[in-house]
Amino acid sequence: MEAEAVYLKAEEPGAGVGLDLVGLDSGTLADLEAFVRPAAQASRARGVVAPKAEPGPRNIYERIRQLSLHERDKVARQGLLSERVALERTFGASVWEGLLQNSLLTVPEVAQIAKKGTLPQPLVALIVANGGWLASGEVRRALLGNPRVGGVQLDRVLRATPKPELKQIAQMSPYRSQVRMAAKKLMSE
Repeated sequence: MEAEAVYLKAEEPGAGVGLDLVGLDSGTLADLEAFVRPAAQASRARGVVAPKAEPGPRNIYERIRQLSLHERDKVARQGLLSERVALERTFGASVWEGLLQNSLLTVPEVAQIAKKGTLPQPLVALIVANGGWLASGEVRRALLGNPRVGGVQLDRVLRATPKPELKQIAQMSPYRSQVRMAAKKLMSE
């Protein structure tokens, strides 16, 4: 199949390649639809519920707004990237817990949630307790910038930070004084 790359982005969010398929005839289009169909069926098998179709074109935000509370929670826990982004933008804090339980959640999405100053303590603790997320500098920086991260949680984030980065944190004014002092204390140990 011949295609022309029309979009290329290496970094998240939105990393990927967009292709414009050239010379699609009805047979090739049918083959492509047959190839894509199993992925759509897999979404349904995971229990991701799509709202009932209504006449006329609708974007994902309109579809997400129509979900019941139960369906919204299910999409948060199992939905794909576009669904998760639409959920978070539409419903904000009310879907953060479900999103953090989604196994498909990306590191940039976790960092986006981690930097929210209104993030409840149980969710801060959930992020800090996840070693895989703490291994990411992006998530650590988001947590260090969050005023709700302190005490034992702050210590855990700083202990997960490489020494050279810890030295920078101790000297950088963008971080609050509590973070800088804790970094200095940890470096002197």
